[in-house]
Amino acid sequence: MREAAGTRRLAVAPDGTLLCAWKGDAGFGDSSSVNITMHSPTPIDLGARTAGVTPAMEPSRLISDAVLGDGLVVAAADAPEPHIPPTFDKRDIDDAEREVLTTRSGIGFTGVVNTGWTPPDPHMAVGPDHIVAMTNGEISFFTKDGTRTFQDEIEDSFGFWGSVGATGFVFDPEVIYDTTSGRFFAMAAEAFAPGSRSYCLVAVSDDSDPNGTWYKYRFDTTGTSGDLFDSPNIGVTDNALVITGDGFGLGARYPVYIYDKAPLLVGSPPTITNVFELSTSTQSAGYPRVTTGTGDTVYLVEHREASNNNTAVRVLAFSDILGSPTVDSFNLTVPSYGAPEDPPQLGTSSRPNTFDARFWSVDQGPDGHIWATHHVNPSRVVARWYEIAPNGWPNSGNNPTLVQSGDIDLGPDIRTFFSSINASDDGSVAICYSRSSPSEFLSMGSAFRAPCDPAGLFSQDFIHKSANAGYTAGRWGDYSAVEFDATDPSVYWGHHEWAEGGSWRTWIQSVETHDPCLAADLNGDGAVNTVDVLEFLNAWNAQDCVGDWNRDGAVNTLDVLAFLNDWSSCRT
Repeated sequence: MREAAGTRRLAVAPDGTLLCAWKGDAGFGDSSSVNITMHSPTPIDLGARTAGVTPAMEPSRLISDAVLGDGLVVAAADAPEPHIPPTFDKRDIDDAEREVLTTRSGIGFTGVVNTGWTPPDPHMAVGPDHIVAMTNGEISFFTKDGTRTFQDEIEDSFGFWGSVGATGFVFDPEVIYDTTSGRFFAMAAEAFAPGSRSYCLVAVSDDSDPNGTWYKYRFDTTGTSGDLFDSPNIGVTDNALVITGDGFGLGARYPVYIYDKAPLLVGSPPTITNVFELSTSTQSAGYPRVTTGTGDTVYLVEHREASNNNTAVRVLAFSDILGSPTVDSFNLTVPSYGAPEDPPQLGTSSRPNTFDARFWSVDQGPDGHIWATHHVNPSRVVARWYEIAPNGWPNSGNNPTLVQSGDIDLGPDIRTFFSSINASDDGSVAICYSRSSPSEFLSMGSAFRAPCDPAGLFSQDFIHKSANAGYTAGRWGDYSAVEFDATDPSVYWGHHEWAEGGSWRTWIQSVETHDPCLAADLNGDGAVNTVDVLEFLNAWNAQDCVGDWNRDGAVNTLDVLAFLNDWSSCRT
């Protein structure tokens, strides 16, 4: 090859990598695109199931100028609704300084600042001492005081999965902390790879500290997903890794990938791989991130796609997942719901796209009950949640039942959407969500319910971070994350999007649910005063669970003394 006259089509990097600029059909759906091909002097392992270990991770530059010129947009080929892959524009990259704030509810800090990808799809996992946050374009590690200890891209040969051959379109990341193995599991989809291939990228930390070795894998999903494996979900059981997603590259499909977990914990390829397609007319069923003590039965929850008056959700069970997997389904009657409204916001007529009523988040509590959330309703979108008792189904002869449900309804004009849910070991439940109204900007909020709260109610809600102007990008979310602390069930952490000056960023916030100053504000007016004493005495006199202030299971004079002690130290 030689340079064409009057142009600069070849470049050689210091390591001998040859970069070739050319135009034509690169297989991405645009026959007139400008493309860059990289020829490496050393082989890149593209094996679908080969672990690539990075023993000492160093943050690399945010975006490679050698590959992406100023203003170049890398966008996905057209994909069918309901979900659209993210887009990238280098001009959107934001270098804002990070914040760390101590608030009344806990500590909060900047997670990820605009990486150029829209939307961010924020996700998070909380370990004993560290938090791993992911968005489109970034993975970062933090200590719980907000100190960032690691940052890297998730895409391309120089990014987090570069050692196993990742290319430039990596998106929809998720990360979980597996309490049974004490490891972090990170995952993202890779689409439109050379040869019209798609992959699922997986990484497993070697212990509970993410600042060390990760075992990395690139699983080929082309056979069931074509060139677009989209909107994936990841979960683990005691013995298996389970990944699902939308196989849009071959039409509307829902493939399921199951791998035995033990080899992944030591950097070896899985010895068991089960792949099948779920028979469904909908997409993106939600399921618990970590399932323990259930004999490797996995429960999923799926919405109905009709625009209005849906009165059931579909509960699915995968059994014998490492042997000969079977699938059972049950239509569970729930309060009516419809496709979600795109929410209004202050400062602009632009409305974020909420897509559909898919289950963005599902969790399984220590009692085996399933907690699920999605956003619903065409007139005013709200985050809906459910508690479902599986009752040993499908092996017990009993069907699942709806224990309770409710909406995060904060007022006649307020919308809540893109929600996530998590249950603690003591039976508490937290939800993280976005909120907006015609008179308020998009913001991040969370809500909490104690085990003794009345059915259908989240008794405490918080606003953690608000945008300072209308947001016009048209995409928001699409995900969020909330998780109780791995070492303290009285603390939960949320991760969601907010915006500053029209540029997105994410916020990580802790909430101390047993903070006496928060709890003693019984009427929720932001002040601890004599009105709260009257509220407490009314609950105590009625033998309400709020009157059991010391949580010993009895409402008696000891609770009065405990409440007055907290009240006196917190009153304002």
